[in-house]
Amino acid sequence: KLLKNFFRLGKVSESWMYDNVTGDIRLDYLTGQFDLEKQKPIIDSIKGEVTIKDAKIRFHNNAKTVDTNKLKIKYKNDNLSFNLENPIYNNSRLYGSEINIKNLSSLKNGEVNVLIKSDSLLNDDILEILKAYKINLPLFQKSGKLDSSLHIKIPYQLSKKMHFDGIFKLNNADLKLNDFEFFAKKADIVLKDSVVTISNSELKHKDILSANLNLEINTKDSTASGEAKINSF
Repeated sequence: KLLKNFFRLGKVSESWMYDNVTGDIRLDYLTGQFDLEKQKPIIDSIKGEVTIKDAKIRFHNNAKTVDTNKLKIKYKNDNLSFNLENPIYNNSRLYGSEINIKNLSSLKNGEVNVLIKSDSLLNDDILEILKAYKINLPLFQKSGKLDSSLHIKIPYQLSKKMHFDGIFKLNNADLKLNDFEFFAKKADIVLKDSVVTISNSELKHKDILSANLNLEINTKDSTASGEAKINSF
């Protein structure tokens, strides 16, 4: 925070730089050059590294904090990177997740990149994170295996759109699509901004229906279209 007195950033970057992370902070090193005439640091010269134990990270104001045993933060070439060790959101593991802020000091080009990975269920925890970013995924996983990766790009400028790229690979999973319950031997769920696509799926509904389903869901207006190859009915 000593840097905060010398140069101000955009609202998004300042929240990540100064407010979104708490814990037992240790400054490993901070180097840079200071302009004595202008009485301010030369931003491009600054490099630093911080280690935070028992860290709490808030991805979004409408979501709970992500807890991690150790967090390593590095600043170099106007990029701020967060390396999370065994992060957990409520009861769900987010191992492999990371945060990177590109062009930290540029209001025009600054961008926060959040990568959320999980092998936990597509449950209330994961859906809560998505909902904080106004993604209403109509699926809920009750059991089975999941391998998911969600990349969120958040530009500093409000005039620019956020972008979402995610893939959720399901195996032997009991699912609910709103109130419709079914079993998925396998299914690939792809999220592209507001559109969710279900493909490569082998689904079964009780003892009534077995089918391969390809479905596209628009989460903005809650409409869906697609086709199913019925194997047994």
